[in-house]
Amino acid sequence: MRQIAQNQQVLVITHSPQIASLSDYRYLIEKQVLDNRTKTVINKLNLDDSIEAIAKMIAGDSVTNPALENAKELLGLTQ
Repeated sequence: MRQIAQNQQVLVITHSPQIASLSDYRYLIEKQVLDNRTKTVINKLNLDDSIEAIAKMIAGDSVTNPALENAKELLGLTQ
């Protein structure tokens, strides 16, 4: 994917925190049901939101401090 992305735009949808952490830009794609209709919402994530989203991929809905630290490590934010 990295080699392809050097010359072309690549869009990847993943549940893998390792893959998500490698991207230049991250978006959260969610389905919402309102009035019996399903709607897809896409939001671009800033750095703090990216850390939280990757931590949720690691730990599930109950984000723990170790999951947050692991997310930061995957994003290259720790030494």
